[in-house]
Amino acid sequence: MAFAMLIAGGGSLWAQTDVTSTYITNPSFEYSASGTASSAQALTNGGTYYGWTLPNLGASFVNISIGNSSACNGQAFGIPTAKEGTYYYYERRGWNNNSSADATLSTTLSNLPVGHYELTMAYKGLDSWDNSHNSKGSYLKIEAVEDATLASVQTDAFEAVNGNSAGANKFTGDANWKSVSLTFDVATEGDVTLNIIHHLVGG
Repeated sequence: MAFAMLIAGGGSLWAQTDVTSTYITNPSFEYSASGTASSAQALTNGGTYYGWTLPNLGASFVNISIGNSSACNGQAFGIPTAKEGTYYYYERRGWNNNSSADATLSTTLSNLPVGHYELTMAYKGLDSWDNSHNSKGSYLKIEAVEDATLASVQTDAFEAVNGNSAGANKFTGDANWKSVSLTFDVATEGDVTLNIIHHLVGG
């Protein structure tokens, strides 16, 4: 995840400053607490992790993991090697959840100065089902929220993988990383909530 502040310069030029670590606590999940290297694997559904509030994905066939991809715990459908570095955030909502749901991962950007911002996030996402399944449509949506929503962006629907978990594992390893970018403006210095919303289509 990269977070940049754009500052107006002379003429039409803009200076871009990477402020990821300044305003996002634990942006790549490397730490389980301040200064403590991440060692987490499976996490509590609907809990918290250093810098983040985790989503509530429901009660059945749910996996949430954070950790080092070189020592991942073999979650169903696999965990791909991180695009940069070694740490990942992973979530899955599986078979018994028959209705669609929005699962929100969120963090607070504290005392964000006035400026124009761009957030870029790398992701892989898939819909998988062993049988004929015509309701594909899981996607990611990112929101920046102050008193009201400053801006939001939504990805295309995730790729469909028809087949068993072996096929899905192949997908997570072989599929290309994609990226999504959100731009927004802060008019008055203050806290901004960043929501990463995973819209999950039920089984």
